[in-house]
Amino acid sequence: MEKIKKRRDSSRTFHGGRCAAHYSESGRGTSPPCHRTAALPVLLLVVLAAMILPLDLSGKLPFANADTKNIVVVLDAGHGGTDSGALESQNGVTVQGGLKEKDINLKIALACRDELSKYKGVTVYLTRETDVAVGLTARTTKAKDWGADYFVSLHINSGSATAQGADVFYPNANGEGGLEISTKGKALASSIMSALVSGDEGLTQRSITVRNSGSTYFEDGTPKDYYA
Repeated sequence: MEKIKKRRDSSRTFHGGRCAAHYSESGRGTSPPCHRTAALPVLLLVVLAAMILPLDLSGKLPFANADTKNIVVVLDAGHGGTDSGALESQNGVTVQGGLKEKDINLKIALACRDELSKYKGVTVYLTRETDVAVGLTARTTKAKDWGADYFVSLHINSGSATAQGADVFYPNANGEGGLEISTKGKALASSIMSALVSGDEGLTQRSITVRNSGSTYFEDGTPKDYYA
């Protein structure tokens, strides 16, 4: 699989606003009623700047070599179109014509699709295949319409010049059906992280975690996901 080469110039980083867009399972707290409507683990894979992403997923994901049922995986390349996401900067100044998060997200998504498509019983969809803007609701609607078993959102966060490594966020256990969704999400998150950190050029593991919202809640008063 094609690799995105590590940028070793420590003075360069991505600079911009918070690049982890809010994605969720459709119906999981995006609009009333505030309960979960489908057992769809939603992962937000955040890979920080100045690193590589060597993905060899063979035998490491729960659905690899699936032969009992078709697994539908939706890969969501964050940002796109006029929304560039984080921008490459050097010494705090944006690099003209430099790297854009939206382009790297898409490159990773396309590479992952090509790899996952090799497995029997795995169907892969992308929320975008080109440099176009796709609304947040449209992304989750696509996933539901395609009957997604897994929805994985790919982002490159902005950070300091020394920031490196990968974070994988999975859904919390709150809300109706939340425990099942969170359990499945955590298992997949752990498998993805294992693939990301393996090998001589593996990434640094930062966290496998949930992030609760501080302002939105389910009907029972428990917090929704921050990325929701």
